[in-house]
Amino acid sequence: MGIKKMFLILNLLLILGLFSCGKEKKKIEPNYKPASESNKYSETDFYNFKHYLDNDYAFDIKITNIRVIEQKDVFEVQKDKFSIPEKVNGNSIIIDFDITNPYSRDMQIPFPDYYQIGAKEFSFPEYVVNRGIEICVDNNTIIKDNKGVLLDKLGEYGSSNRVNVDFKSNETKSMQVEFPNPFPLTIEKIIFIAFDKHVTKQVTNSSNLEGEELERYLADKCTTYGLIIDLKSKKIVDLISVNK
Repeated sequence: MGIKKMFLILNLLLILGLFSCGKEKKKIEPNYKPASESNKYSETDFYNFKHYLDNDYAFDIKITNIRVIEQKDVFEVQKDKFSIPEKVNGNSIIIDFDITNPYSRDMQIPFPDYYQIGAKEFSFPEYVVNRGIEICVDNNTIIKDNKGVLLDKLGEYGSSNRVNVDFKSNETKSMQVEFPNPFPLTIEKIIFIAFDKHVTKQVTNSSNLEGEELERYLADKCTTYGLIIDLKSKKIVDLISVNK
């Protein structure tokens, strides 16, 4: 074989080898994401959260649907001092949620049964003031499961005068809470108050606490989720903490 021919063959093999190494290198390169993408701010999930039964146990809550129902001719308005009152429409609301026992054993729980909706515009005499947020709220509710069975038929009343409901391990129950009292169509947002995000620390005798431990106990307040609902979009747009 001539020297020129051998030189050409060696050059060709060298070029092919470099091309092959380049391909292999490309295959094993890690697929990195930009730091700006991997460190993106994770948005608060307004629809899934914990409801605390006490300091140790919590059930999972998922808000599944928000229904705003327009009710016909439920309010009377008088446009001026001597005008004849006119009938106008109002809204009421139903909130659907799932409650799940996350534990791998059967449980019996005092079911959350005290729900409120409130708004700054709520000023009707039949409403009560929630001191945690200093606005009037409506706590008149109808609570039932997705088959229409009322809460007091789903269990038995316990010593706390709340309905104890049985849950199988990891069982989910679909529920709805209806606020039948209508409110004016002009109200754009309401606060839905229902589930405990923190439960007051339980001690047998607080006089035994001293120093920092006593200070922590006195600062320990039971708070609930206040979910702010936009009535036009029927979506939860924010949440606040409400002291009980």
